[in-house]
Amino acid sequence: MTLVVRGAVTVQVDIPRGPPIRHAGRMTVWTGMLTPAECTEVEAVLVDLGLSVSVYRVDPDPRDGVAERESLHVPTPDGVGRLPTVACPTCAWLDVLPGGGFACGVEVWHPAAVEAFDAGRAAEDRRACPLVRRRPPP
Repeated sequence: MTLVVRGAVTVQVDIPRGPPIRHAGRMTVWTGMLTPAECTEVEAVLVDLGLSVSVYRVDPDPRDGVAERESLHVPTPDGVGRLPTVACPTCAWLDVLPGGGFACGVEVWHPAAVEAFDAGRAAEDRRACPLVRRRPPP
């Protein structure tokens, strides 16, 4: 989701699973993952501080259908420009490729690099991956 914050107040709001929102006046564009409840809470805090907030959600309400969600998160045949799951944007294994596009570090990194990186949050993200094929063999 993307939040566009406008106003003269300087504020920092810490987000549980992502970068904080740092607004130093004028306009800030923040993109990250929030649950609907977290989004409502963050928006309310910012509005209470006198800021204007516009919210742009990637995932539509289930009552609106899933066409937008599927179009944004299903990989294209060439694998460039789309993320396979909604968990990918906040995953420690997300690798932005120099020529554009994305890859999963578990799949494309050297096995020694995967083993060295597989601790703490990265290990949690790997275990929580919705794509079982992305988990290395035990």
